Amino acid sequence: MTTNCWEYRRCGREPGGLNTLSQGVCPTHSFNDLDGKNGGQGGGRCCWRVPEPKGVGPALPHWSDMDRNCLGCDFFKRVSKEQGASFIP
Repeated sequence: MTTNCWEYRRCGREPGGLNTLSQGVCPTHSFNDLDGKNGGQGGGRCCWRVPEPKGVGPALPHWSDMDRNCLGCDFFKRVSKEQGASFIP
């Protein structure tokens, strides 16, 4: 079973999560353009590719900022390692 970012980080921003009232539902969960990529649900294993709508919770990095914000992320490294040659950055 693959782990999505909201499960790994336990952020509580998945639908019905503990932090959805205060921070909103993370758009990663329902970002269907990335559904299935790296084996995730929605953008759950490509969270670095999902833009955060302005005014909704803490900002996620934009793709152009990935080198600064994501390459050092433990989850990014985990997905990269698990996916191996099929990894989609």
